[in-house]
Amino acid sequence: MKKIIPVGLVLVSLAACSEPLIEVTSAPVKARIDSSVPQERIAKGTSELTVRAFTPPEGNDVRGPEVVGATCSLQSDELSATAITPQVVILPKFVQKKEFESRGVPGALAIRCTSEQGDGTALVTASEKNATGVYANSGGGLATLIITTAVTAAVASSTPWSYPPNAHVTVVE
Repeated sequence: MKKIIPVGLVLVSLAACSEPLIEVTSAPVKARIDSSVPQERIAKGTSELTVRAFTPPEGNDVRGPEVVGATCSLQSDELSATAITPQVVILPKFVQKKEFESRGVPGALAIRCTSEQGDGTALVTASEKNATGVYANSGGGLATLIITTAVTAAVASSTPWSYPPNAHVTVVE
């Protein structure tokens, strides 16, 4: 006889392996844009990157305990900032155009954190917004699918580059 473990129980067990994230209470810090970056590369709007530091995981844990107060420097070809974990960093978005080298994708953001628990680094790359085409059988057939695909591609290639919402850095002694 096979034993069946409810999915909910498995998820609760996995969640129990990690401590909850610490609430971000400090004010966000705004990244500085390097003066060499042409203004036409900067898109309207911003994105938020929450920087967190953790010690290495032990046993079955997904991650180790969160480190509060690690000093982190964020640096790319275009940006720089300093954050104290956990903290939100406000980042600009970058215009995506075929006329720009590599369609204007900004450089990877290197994050280096130091604390009493140790040092660690992480690399965060920007990505374009994912546009998803939805096709339902509405009687349009192949023509509808082709138009939907073309519109989706046009939207995806014109959306700004932005960094993901979270960066986790593991610090080790």
